[in-house]
Amino acid sequence: IGKEGDSAGKDVYDDVQYRIGQGGLMGMKEEEEEGENDNNNQDLDSSQAAAAAAANTAALEIWKTELRGSAVAGFQLAMRAGALCEEPIRGVLVILEGVEIAMKKKKHVRAASSSSSKDDNVVSSLFQSAKPLSGGMIVAALRSGIRCALL
Repeated sequence: IGKEGDSAGKDVYDDVQYRIGQGGLMGMKEEEEEGENDNNNQDLDSSQAAAAAAANTAALEIWKTELRGSAVAGFQLAMRAGALCEEPIRGVLVILEGVEIAMKKKKHVRAASSSSSKDDNVVSSLFQSAKPLSGGMIVAALRSGIRCALL
């Protein structure tokens, strides 16, 4: 595979990232996928775009408050005991390209007064994670993923 193969692979990767950012791959019908042109001119309407932005903001807040520390701990455990002989690993850069958090709208949203609350509080009250998150799952998944990548 030459440079053309690398370029085609990168284009597919970029297209998948774009589609995920526009609402995901799973909800698209096959006819819609086949009917799309290369420029991805089909945009979400404004209400769907606003809901997606609110969900992304809530997911980012969950990442910062609940998951980031567990990801760092998983990385540290993987580097402390390497894949082959449990040797410490140094000088390795791991890039976590993306994290997907399943979000759902809360059933009961409290009406907050606009003068006493910020937009972030309103956004975080609209969405929650679909299932309870456990830091131990994040640690174990990241540790085993890094170990497999090093092999």
